[in-house]
Amino acid sequence: MKKRQQFAVKGAHHGSENALKWVGSKARLMPQLFPHLPEGKRLVEPFAGSCSIMMNTEYDEYLIADVNPDLVNLYKVMAYHTDALLNELEILFSAGSLGDEESRAIYFYAVREPSISPVSLLVLNPLKLRRVSCT
Repeated sequence: MKKRQQFAVKGAHHGSENALKWVGSKARLMPQLFPHLPEGKRLVEPFAGSCSIMMNTEYDEYLIADVNPDLVNLYKVMAYHTDALLNELEILFSAGSLGDEESRAIYFYAVREPSISPVSLLVLNPLKLRRVSCT
């Protein structure tokens, strides 16, 4: 059995956008999920995926967990190293817009290759990243 990776996040989050597209996302189910969410200051999200619940609620703290260590690492980078991540993404997106269509396609699939970087999990829109403080 895989060990679940986790980290804690503090800060209010709200809105209906997610930084990631993820199979099994709960984003569309949020209206049905809201009545079932517990009251309190901290929400534990054991199957983080795209973090739809975190991004669409306003708890004081969140405990984010998932069996995918690359995904949890990506959330840590988003939380702790937001500026560096945005700079790297800007370089990737800028480079991906150069050249002819065939060159751009080759570049896209090379960057998308999961063995290269967990950044390949991101939707190509860094503006959806949110600044949060973590503990």
